[in-house]
Amino acid sequence: MSGNPYPFGGQTEYELLEELGEPHIHEWALDGIPCLDVSEVLDDYPSYFVTGSFALSNHGPQLIGLSFHPSSYPTLPPPTLTAMMIRSASVSRLYELVRGYVSISPQLGIPLDIDLEEFARNPRPGRRGRPDAFYARLAAQYVELLKTSSTPTKNLAKTRNYSESSTRDFLNQARKRGLLTHSDKGRAGGELTDKARDLLNASV
Repeated sequence: MSGNPYPFGGQTEYELLEELGEPHIHEWALDGIPCLDVSEVLDDYPSYFVTGSFALSNHGPQLIGLSFHPSSYPTLPPPTLTAMMIRSASVSRLYELVRGYVSISPQLGIPLDIDLEEFARNPRPGRRGRPDAFYARLAAQYVELLKTSSTPTKNLAKTRNYSESSTRDFLNQARKRGLLTHSDKGRAGGELTDKARDLLNASV
């Protein structure tokens, strides 16, 4: 993807790529490091699409930024981008997309200065491919729920449509990664660490 993704009036670049049947990707470089932007419409909010920017190396992709843009302009101004829309974006799905595009980059005519075989052998960062940013966002929601709920894990599981056991595992992983402080054994609690805040600020 290149140029202005949200030209007011007419079609957005996302719509133009859809019309042409082109992949929603854009190759660029950051201080000589190959990077790739991948985009996808939000499943629950199709009026917007999310773009993940990834730095690429032989060790795999690393998410370095997220951005959100209207996918079309049926009316002006575009619909309001809400926090709920932002939280609905699947970082794990963006990792799947970038790995898929990198694997077929020669067919797409995208020259990437990395070893594709070594890249393919390296798993995505995090449990089940989830990066630190995933756990930081989950931890942030949990900390907010601590202020109003006596059952924050249960409420978080319901909000995110996860099982309670999975949610507990995610929170434990967040603590292990230094994103959420530990609480007294058997009691809900914890605070975001500076590392988690930095990740959240970088993704805004």
